[in-house]
Amino acid sequence: MQFKTTFRTQLTDTSTTDIEGVGTLRYEGKKMYKWVKYDDGTADLDIIVGNVLGYTLGGYENSVVTADVTDMDTIPSMAGVALGTVTATDTYMWIQIGGMVTLATTVDGTTPAAGENITMSTSDKNAAIDPDANEHVTGFMVNTTTKVCLHCPW
Repeated sequence: MQFKTTFRTQLTDTSTTDIEGVGTLRYEGKKMYKWVKYDDGTADLDIIVGNVLGYTLGGYENSVVTADVTDMDTIPSMAGVALGTVTATDTYMWIQIGGMVTLATTVDGTTPAAGENITMSTSDKNAAIDPDANEHVTGFMVNTTTKVCLHCPW
């Protein structure tokens, strides 16, 4: 597999056209990113930096993500974390899928313990503590607020 090393966009850029090639992976420092297409879902959700996203049904194969849990596939669980603000469906953007990241909100409004495993929440734009700690784990808490180390499927 050959990885792209030159990119036309910044990590916070969004676009109405597929500039980078949907599904493209990007490594910078100790973090990993994926170029995806955003679907605002049935709830017509806008997103901000730090919102948690999941894949739509069939979205993993096509790199299509949403913040609307009613439109998400259950496997794989969390796709990644938004790096930009998006207010329209069919917007292309980078999401972070690996490494340290800060979420926009606390994990499902709770105070998790450092080291707890996280997965996609049942509430839009959010992560949750994985009760089984063995299925769909996509990261772990680094502190007790919003700092997470991601390892989402890519």
